[in-house]
Amino acid sequence: VSSWVEYLLEMIDERYSYDFKLYNRDMIQRRLEAFMIKHSIKELQNAIGAILFDKSAFKDFFLEVSINVTQFFRNPKSYKNIAKILLENYQHSYSVKVWSAGCSSGKESYSMAIMLQNLNMLEKSIIYATDFNGVVIEEAKNGIYSNEAYETACKNFDEMGLNDSFNNYVVKNDNFIKMKKKIREKALFFQHNLIKDSSFNEFDIIICKNVLIYFNEELQKKVFGLLYDSLKYGGFLVLGESEAIHHSFT
Repeated sequence: VSSWVEYLLEMIDERYSYDFKLYNRDMIQRRLEAFMIKHSIKELQNAIGAILFDKSAFKDFFLEVSINVTQFFRNPKSYKNIAKILLENYQHSYSVKVWSAGCSSGKESYSMAIMLQNLNMLEKSIIYATDFNGVVIEEAKNGIYSNEAYETACKNFDEMGLNDSFNNYVVKNDNFIKMKKKIREKALFFQHNLIKDSSFNEFDIIICKNVLIYFNEELQKKVFGLLYDSLKYGGFLVLGESEAIHHSFT
């Protein structure tokens, strides 16, 4: 199995110019199995053939690999810490630049915008939200989410104990919610590949949650180099709860 997976990753890079070769193999294996179940494919070789020679099948596999599970205010304790950082360090600064790296569907980026608005700091802030998956970037720009996402958002938001309501930041109807314009316009979404692209600004805060867990150590080191180069002196890097600073950058 492992040799077939290696062959698949080599050929994806060659045919489609997406390099997954340094991604965590267990994760790739799980996403490949999920792809096979969804497409009712029993043999691994048939799945590989479909991915390499059928562009729509590749797109489905690509989405399996590249979409991270995310939610509004995931891990409320982390956002409480971010609020503390903002108040202690940036309340009196002229501007706040934030990078949401690996933003997926944009929930994390909009959570940050809501947090800044709650602290009366959104006007002077700008959030650069990036992902290498162009499909989710387009979805994120729309700022439209399911009622299920709304319910989770309200629960997480209430856990933070703010004197505020998530409803103040969204327009809700029976089928979906949409982020209000003042929140949407502060998040700039565009495609950026953490592996292949270079630093594009200096940031006060970089949020890169639950992205690095998908990479092997070599790739993590490379990405930490990019994050280091992108932080202002004295800036802050926020990682997911199961991630740690690479030992080369402690």
